[in-house]
Amino acid sequence: MAEEKWHYNVVSLLSGTERDFLIRNNGEKVLETLLVIYDAAIGMVVNEEGLRAVAKYGVNGYPFTVKRYYELEAAAKKEQSLRSLLVSSSRDYLISNDGSKVAVSDLEGKIVAFYFWFNIPDKDGGPDKLTRVLAEIYRKLKEAGESFEVVLVPLDDNKSSYEQGLASMPWLAIPFEDEGCERLIRYFELWPFHLPTVLVIGADGKIMLENYDSLIDNYGVLAWEAFPFSEEQLDLLPEKARAAQTLESLLVAGDLDYVIGKEGLKVMN
Repeated sequence: MAEEKWHYNVVSLLSGTERDFLIRNNGEKVLETLLVIYDAAIGMVVNEEGLRAVAKYGVNGYPFTVKRYYELEAAAKKEQSLRSLLVSSSRDYLISNDGSKVAVSDLEGKIVAFYFWFNIPDKDGGPDKLTRVLAEIYRKLKEAGESFEVVLVPLDDNKSSYEQGLASMPWLAIPFEDEGCERLIRYFELWPFHLPTVLVIGADGKIMLENYDSLIDNYGVLAWEAFPFSEEQLDLLPEKARAAQTLESLLVAGDLDYVIGKEGLKVMN
């Protein structure tokens, strides 16, 4: 089926026993060792991590040797740019939440976060926590006049779910079911258990930061202070987090905004 994601096709290469092993091990990266490439002409194994080459480069990875894999890796990294990541033969634009088209060239020179996203609403039907916090970070950076953008890479195969999710987001997106989504997942080697995730691309088109979502998980909205994602700013983030802590932030949790005094009375913070 055209709507199937690349990772389902890759897993279909495995035997039932191998798939069961993957599930039992919660999707650990041992998956990469399960497709061994054997060259009968020379009677040798030429790649013990063949699935990695097949998943990432498809037929272009042939003959799937280790040498061929690293040749392709070196070429891709050398030529990587925002344009090479986001433009395809059929599309040179992204879309906003109102459906209008925005040229990829308008983003060149900016720091861009790629948000690989499933629409998994919270219990109240609203956006999930990662989306809500990233949206607040996005607004803060925009208000500060920073040269920053977010591009949604949708992984949903349900159009109404995609449209519902995008409508609540302030940033740009790759169109629904665009081939570029599958290509980016392969290119960045994002296995299903890595998703959703946020990675940051610098103004030069190269990766600045992987797993920005982990920083968001650890620091919440304060993760915006990591911008422009230099080593210096990242190193300062824990210190900024400690400085941002107040007595209220330490004592208040949800609706609990009081402590109990000696007489058992509530003392408001």
